[in-house]
Amino acid sequence: MNADENKILAAISDNYKSLENPSFFFVQEALKTNAYNKFLDELRELLSFEETTDTNDDVSFCFLLEVDNSKWMLQLSMLGRFAILLKEGKITNSIKLVTEAEATSDTEALVLKLLTKHDIELVEKNLLEKHVDLKLQNTESENVCFFQALFSDVDVLPWR
Repeated sequence: MNADENKILAAISDNYKSLENPSFFFVQEALKTNAYNKFLDELRELLSFEETTDTNDDVSFCFLLEVDNSKWMLQLSMLGRFAILLKEGKITNSIKLVTEAEATSDTEALVLKLLTKHDIELVEKNLLEKHVDLKLQNTESENVCFFQALFSDVDVLPWR
């Protein structure tokens, strides 16, 4: 199940309160309540993973999954039930955004199926790269996209 633009814009507006002077109080609330506990419990039964969330930059829960020498980063947004799955390239150290249409491994299929089961929506690349006028600390204003607003305040998109 893929997220739509209006739903994402509403989540950004509701959580940050102001695009010009955003509030980050939702991060502390998300850390306390972790709406993804049931999903993570079920994922833990199937795969081992490590949490790598950095609350200085991330507005998502980040998890490193490693299966048979392959690595993925699963990010679950603190703004709503949105997710992305990134796969690390074995040879080139490149990062690839995993989509429902391009899932190539059993691990990817399993994670995507579990996301759907728990009503967590994947955000497609075209939306992740869509600009939003949100002032963040680490990302230049002209570079802020849905990715930074939903997942992590890093100036460069991981798959670029």
